[in-house]
Amino acid sequence: MLDRTGGLARPGAQRPFQKTGLRADPVWEEKIRGMFLHAWKGYKAKAWGSDTLKPVSQRGDDNFLGMGATILDAMGTMLVMGERAEFEEAKAWVLTHLSFEEQENVSVFETTIRILGGLLSAWDLDGRREPRFLDQARALADKLLVAFDSPSGIPYGTVGFRSRRKFNPPWAGGGSSIAEVATLQLEFEALTAATGEPKYASAVRRVMRAMRNHEPEDSLWPMFISPDSGAFSSSVITLGARGDSTYEYLLKQWVIAGGRRGGRVGNAAMVGKDVSAPEATQEERDLMAAGASPEQAYFEMVRAMYDRSAAAVDKHLVQTCSEGEHLMYIAERHGKSPMDKMDHLVCFAGGMFALGARGQREERDMEIARGVSRTCRAMYEQTPTRLAPEISRFNNGRDIVVDPGAKHCLLRPEAVESWFYMWRATGEGQYRQWGREFAEALDKHARVETGGYTSIDDTTVAAPGRNRDHMESFFLAETLKYLYLLFTDSSVVSLDEWVFNTEAHPVRLFEEPAAEPRTLAAPLPVPFVSES
Repeated sequence: MLDRTGGLARPGAQRPFQKTGLRADPVWEEKIRGMFLHAWKGYKAKAWGSDTLKPVSQRGDDNFLGMGATILDAMGTMLVMGERAEFEEAKAWVLTHLSFEEQENVSVFETTIRILGGLLSAWDLDGRREPRFLDQARALADKLLVAFDSPSGIPYGTVGFRSRRKFNPPWAGGGSSIAEVATLQLEFEALTAATGEPKYASAVRRVMRAMRNHEPEDSLWPMFISPDSGAFSSSVITLGARGDSTYEYLLKQWVIAGGRRGGRVGNAAMVGKDVSAPEATQEERDLMAAGASPEQAYFEMVRAMYDRSAAAVDKHLVQTCSEGEHLMYIAERHGKSPMDKMDHLVCFAGGMFALGARGQREERDMEIARGVSRTCRAMYEQTPTRLAPEISRFNNGRDIVVDPGAKHCLLRPEAVESWFYMWRATGEGQYRQWGREFAEALDKHARVETGGYTSIDDTTVAAPGRNRDHMESFFLAETLKYLYLLFTDSSVVSLDEWVFNTEAHPVRLFEEPAAEPRTLAAPLPVPFVSES
């Protein structure tokens, strides 16, 4: 098992996010650990070195360009669960087989959150701090930096490692999806914090500044943005696919920089190295004129972007059903037309609103967090399998129904992610109960006895006969990690010490920047110790 040492206490800190005294449920800890080992050992036996497992046909699938996505996504979960032997085996594969040379058509976003995030989290969670993980992370990030070479600073969505080509697919109209360009910041900032090399953080800050300079009047972010001009090329507003993690990372950049901690805010490796004055936004220049450091000004600008967007989501997209259980949901907007639909992906927003709640909006944001988390539970309750469909609709705002074109379930993590945040914030027992029922439904309908769990084709059939014969790598990185942490002692990966990237890879809060520039390549304090 892993435990935490050290504390948060800092002058001027906000109250801790987590409720104190939350105890582990050892029976369910072991239950979820067993589910993880069943999934992992199925992958190991039939798909070792491949990206994912096809659990029904018992073979591997290199659907992620041969970067061992399941291994990279699972390593952090192994460390959180204390599975040291499994971690060492995975680590050996990563250090001897993983390379970034020949892959083409690489998704910048997916590779950042899964592969780069997995490397950084494994390095940081493991008290031994394997330096070769950082070497690989640097090598990967250097390949991905090609995407940022654009007139606006907005990266292209796809690159070729061998060809060094950068582009967006034709169906996107030349644009990059807003979630993909705004969901790179934690990983690149963390790489700068770990290595002391400013180029990684500088690249993603240029993206944020371009977004701030083109921020819509209502602070809701359209689905596509042009790398050439920085202008938006879509009128679709969603917290689902292609929009979701934009809002999440606006908040989490401020959190990882120490915003909740008090004291100096920032990434200490960037002190004195950020940008020249002309590249700062007007908002940053105003803050610096009022006495803020460049680091403080940058992260406060990003937090303000989040605050405006969260308030706009509440004003324009949050709806409540007029019938049934009066469920709260976050709608989409296509042009000026509201759409009473909600992707399962949107369920992350319950945790986001809870994490971001503060000041005058704290009570309302917690109301939204509770409401969305409850609605995501209803997504599971509405089907005979007790597994949620990919998309739910709200019958013209009356009550929840399964979208007939999206009945499938990919074993996604977003609902249990919000239940985990809400449990840690409130200690209210229904969140653990919902997690237990979700785990039981997974074992009943998705477990493959020869090893692994499969996504299913139709959640509305009581005994689903069709499966998708695929176990996404995020099932091990996110779904099972959040389930496990829902039942641990709250000191394990404390939300007052760590931030989760959008693939559930924990990244430690940055050290408080010193008053003077200093070298920060030295290891940070290690809060986890292994019982060995």
